[in-house]
Amino acid sequence: MKLANVSGDVDLTTASGRMIARIKGAVARQEAERIGERVARQKQQRAEMGRALGSRFRTFGRTRTFDIVEDEAEVVRELFQRAAAGEALQSLAKELNARGVPTSAGGPWRRTTVANLIQNPGYAGLARYRGQIVGKAGYPPVVTEAQWRAAQHPAKGPGFRSRQYLLSGIAVCALCHGGLYGTRQSGGRYACRIDRPGGCGRVTIKGAWLDTAMLIALSAKLHDEVQRGEHEPDRDYEAELGEVDRRIGELRQAHAAGELELADLLPMLKAERARRAELERQEAAEAVERSTLELAGEKLEDLLSAPVSALRAHLGRYWQAVVVSPTTSAGRRRFDPERIQLVWTDGRVTPWQFAMPPEAFDAVTGMLAATISAGRTEQD
Repeated sequence: MKLANVSGDVDLTTASGRMIARIKGAVARQEAERIGERVARQKQQRAEMGRALGSRFRTFGRTRTFDIVEDEAEVVRELFQRAAAGEALQSLAKELNARGVPTSAGGPWRRTTVANLIQNPGYAGLARYRGQIVGKAGYPPVVTEAQWRAAQHPAKGPGFRSRQYLLSGIAVCALCHGGLYGTRQSGGRYACRIDRPGGCGRVTIKGAWLDTAMLIALSAKLHDEVQRGEHEPDRDYEAELGEVDRRIGELRQAHAAGELELADLLPMLKAERARRAELERQEAAEAVERSTLELAGEKLEDLLSAPVSALRAHLGRYWQAVVVSPTTSAGRRRFDPERIQLVWTDGRVTPWQFAMPPEAFDAVTGMLAATISAGRTEQD
């Protein structure tokens, strides 16, 4: 048997021919690996220089030349803001599809599509290669680095799960401590169900009453935060991070000049890098707080028009649970605040104490019911 190739025939029936074939195969494999190394090195150099790497589809919010498409960029900023506040990515995908916003490929949004967008540091003007950030990108950012970091570590709480009812997984029965489940029966209620594990079936409350009570509580908390934030000066994280980078550079220069031993350099660099990481964490945490406040506003009417997943994320910042006791008067036609206890995230347990005349409470309840009937509530 002879093997035809560009360098002539190789006779595989002889030991010498087989040796020549193996040598030629090794040379070809080495050349292929060298080409692969050159291509990988070129891509890494492009990334480190801040140049964009090509892809099949353009990046959502940018043109093929990485200029910003402003109408899509507004959607990107909204997604980062709402993701940082703790909204469920699946809920964001559903909403984009309902609004008729296509992806850059022209297809529908999925949870993974939104997740890939949120995790892409290029939106913050950062270059990435093989999962690592290697420097600044050579194109304008759509969001700030703080906003990007905040979305990587979103606010925790029940907002991560897409739910149909505002207080599903938050409202708790005072008798058996099982969850209260939302139901459309009798105009919409939260009920302890005996057919669920541990349920006693002895507590039920009108859904609009409990939702309204918690939106009033949330509005009061957000208003306090806005008022407090107006009197606090903005911290210049960019300057502080720049100062840390300057100190790191000076330490490296001192070591290169022989003025600082390696044994002394390493712990000092470790301390400065830890300081930088802590500043980035604090900046991201403040960005999360700003996103939450900007999304919800401080007014009750703003909360009534917010998505359920956003409201659940905001509630989860303050309260672990809302404990509901049985009614003391069958057929009661107005909300009884004494039935409600709030379990705060810091472990405190307090009664519901947000003064509002019964007539005003009923008016807000009617507004909420009208909003829900108009189809604001998310579907599973």
